Amino acid sequence: GGDPKEEPTADASAAVGRCAAELRASLLAAAGEERAAACDLSDEIAGGLFDGSSPATDGADPATLASLLRTAGLFLRWGSLLDGEGAGRLSCPCMLRLYAGLLDDSPPAEGPKDVGRFASICIFRSTYGEKPLNSRARKVFVEELDGCRLLVRALMRAGQPAGRLFSITRNIHHLVAAQPREAVPGMERAVEECGLEEDKRNGVEEAKESCAAN
Repeated sequence: GGDPKEEPTADASAAVGRCAAELRASLLAAAGEERAAACDLSDEIAGGLFDGSSPATDGADPATLASLLRTAGLFLRWGSLLDGEGAGRLSCPCMLRLYAGLLDDSPPAEGPKDVGRFASICIFRSTYGEKPLNSRARKVFVEELDGCRLLVRALMRAGQPAGRLFSITRNIHHLVAAQPREAVPGMERAVEECGLEEDKRNGVEEAKESCAAN
């Protein structure tokens, strides 16, 4: 019950770092080797993460993956108060790429199995705030990963659960406020692309109906 404003001890910082490393390993193992490779996590792969020694299974079921993402989101929120750099293991560029990929291609799901929603929360917890760690993560997500474009595309996708949509909207609101010059153009491109895709789909459907009528 110490003063929360006190600097964390070396032991507390070390413990946060160890927990972050274990959580990251479990999350990557649950996401699967193929996705880890796509996120440029060659060090983890080379280090034997997928050789069967990890407690998590390669490509775990959505409920397990969602649970690990939820834990990561909470860790990003509270662990950074004790040791920002330790928590940074969960907000580095490769992990942001992982969260973005999970948000982009996870199918709709409700409640505790919604992988996309918890991935979106991890993006928010990584990029929200004015600490150097948050600023770096925000810059990577917006400028290197074109994250704002990804968020808008996810928002406009049909059939998304309400909880996921609320989380995506919070991300968009935050990033537009924090980095308007960089964020808005990516969002505008996404809106235009989604409109073109919708026009294309409508054109295909109209052509099919015309052929059926003839």
